[in-house]
Amino acid sequence: MKWHPLFTQPLYAVVDPEHPLAHREVIGFEELAGQPFVALDRNHTLRRIFDDACERHGIRPTIAFEGADICTLRGLIGAGLGVGVLPRAATPPPDIVEIAVDDTQLVRPIAVGWMTNRYLPPSAAAFRDTVIASCGLPEHDFKSAARRIAG
Repeated sequence: MKWHPLFTQPLYAVVDPEHPLAHREVIGFEELAGQPFVALDRNHTLRRIFDDACERHGIRPTIAFEGADICTLRGLIGAGLGVGVLPRAATPPPDIVEIAVDDTQLVRPIAVGWMTNRYLPPSAAAFRDTVIASCGLPEHDFKSAARRIAG
């Protein structure tokens, strides 16, 4: 398998509109300490990124709800059942607020991958090459981010 980095996607603190942090534009990750969290299950890459951030900031998270679907988590957050750390929604629902977090390491690497030991049709190779040319990152940036996430 070969991977090529495309970009990194920042993660945001996600709260309900009545939450005390909802009016803020930027927060420090440590400001989430003591909050009940709504999180993805431990098999998800975003959960590993969240766990790493908690460790970096000395936070022992209390997971109030755990799930496998980001849309479901946003619904739980909107109902006031906890806060989350998630990528920005393309169209955020009105019952959540996304707050930037002042932590440059709180990102998810996005990459394109392909099997090197299998035939890649010309159309797929052209698509891959176009995607890499339009938004690809240098190889070394992605590898360092991937190592941090893999632990």
